[in-house]
Amino acid sequence: MNILTIPSTSDFIDALADGLWHEAAGDDFRLADMEIYLPTKRACVSLRDAFLKRLDGKAALLPRMKALGDIDDNEFYFADTSIDPNIPEAILPLRRKMLLTRMIRARDVHMPYDQAAQLADALARLLDEVQINRQDFSALSVLVEEQDLAAHWQQTVQFLEILVNTWPQILKDEDCVDPVTRRHIIMQTQIDAWRARPPAHPVIAAGSTGSMPMTADFIAAITALPDGRVVLPGLDVSLDEESWQAIDDAHPQSTMKNLLKVLGVERGGVAQWSPIAQSTRHRLLQETTRPAAVTEAWRHLTQQDIPQNALTGFSTIECDHTQEEAQTIALIMREALGTPNKTTALV
Repeated sequence: MNILTIPSTSDFIDALADGLWHEAAGDDFRLADMEIYLPTKRACVSLRDAFLKRLDGKAALLPRMKALGDIDDNEFYFADTSIDPNIPEAILPLRRKMLLTRMIRARDVHMPYDQAAQLADALARLLDEVQINRQDFSALSVLVEEQDLAAHWQQTVQFLEILVNTWPQILKDEDCVDPVTRRHIIMQTQIDAWRARPPAHPVIAAGSTGSMPMTADFIAAITALPDGRVVLPGLDVSLDEESWQAIDDAHPQSTMKNLLKVLGVERGGVAQWSPIAQSTRHRLLQETTRPAAVTEAWRHLTQQDIPQNALTGFSTIECDHTQEEAQTIALIMREALGTPNKTTALV
């Protein structure tokens, strides 16, 4: 089974490192032969540090770790060849901001530069979001049909013509593409390379939920490899089926539910990376995130379902206003950071 999950009750990076370390069985070359795709560069650094702890000062060759979320020329390589020289360069973020700012001021020469720069940032984010979701601006002019909104919307459409008509030509003149477009080209090229010549070494996608369509396709391509695996972070395999079907896009499990649809895999077909008994704390959190459509199940909960010790370690502080909340949180985190070997997180 090549789709697995590490339960939310475990530290994902440590559990992943433990599993791979056990799989290598002390064979440094086996470990170095692995190719691991993680969500971010930070996750790559964390996994590297986790391996270093297990080495205990010994020398070893670590797996090739690559970030899916922030790909650049120096870190994203094809399985058997170097980066394709035909892939266009991405426009630099600062260059894009300057060009968009200039185009905005060309429409309104009286607009202050700082306001134009802020609008340029907003346009760049919109451009990235549209490309990430594989959409375009072709239907922009007909999105709003209500007569009361039509006049205002037409002004917006006219402004967004910067992205529809002008920006593609600018990119052509600059001989480059948007960063998201380049990332998609690189990932698709890697997928094509794998299909043409599947790698014999282990390829693992770990920690990503495939929230971006292109990333989901990339993960799907990994599952099709001879030794490809996907390790999901905290998929709730014990949630009852009615609640699972009721999960919508606002639920924390929704991205993994959508990814399983892309992969064509039922939740029951996902194995545990390492068998771990479900804790009472996990059971409590599972109930607190139960989809709204099925919260009537709370009426049937008993003390056997969620024992009192599920609240062990929890504390509640009631504050009068948000400023007091912020100060309280800051003091608690400061105390934790001042304690050796203790970590803290603000959610």
